[in-house]
Amino acid sequence: MPGLRSLRSCSVPYYRGADCCVLVYDVTSLKSFESLNYWRDDFLTEISIPNGKLCPFVVIGNKVDLNNTMVDQEWVKLWNRDNGILSYFVTSAKDSTNVKEAFNTVVKNAFDYKQKTYIYETVNDQKEQNSRLFCCGLFHVANNLF
Repeated sequence: MPGLRSLRSCSVPYYRGADCCVLVYDVTSLKSFESLNYWRDDFLTEISIPNGKLCPFVVIGNKVDLNNTMVDQEWVKLWNRDNGILSYFVTSAKDSTNVKEAFNTVVKNAFDYKQKTYIYETVNDQKEQNSRLFCCGLFHVANNLF
C-alpha cells in the first residue's frame, strides 16, 4: 500500500477480495514503520472477513541495502507478535535480497488462505442448501396435509 495517507482512496479498491495483505515499510524511515498500524487497521476496516478468519499478513522491511537503518528489528518483531503477524522479511528491491523468498511466502499464504476460505464457503453453501431442502420438504408435507 502506498505510504501516503492522502492516497487512501486509491488503495481501498485493492483491498477487496484480498487473500493476503503485504505491508511494506522503509527500514531507513521510522515514520514509514509507524504507518504500518494505520495501513493494517485501514485494511481490516475495509475488508469483510469470510468465516471470521483473519487474512494473512506479510510485513516487508525494504531498503536493507542502505546503511542508515532507523528501525530496530526488535521493534518490528514485537509489532509483528502483538499483531499476530508470522511472516516478516527484510529485503532490498535494489539488489534483490530476500525478494523471491518474500513473494513466495505471499503466494503460499494467499493460496492457503484461499483454500481454507473455499472449503468453509463450500461447507456453508451445502448446509444452507440442505436447510432449504428440509424447509421446502416440510412445506410440501404440510401443504399435502391440509
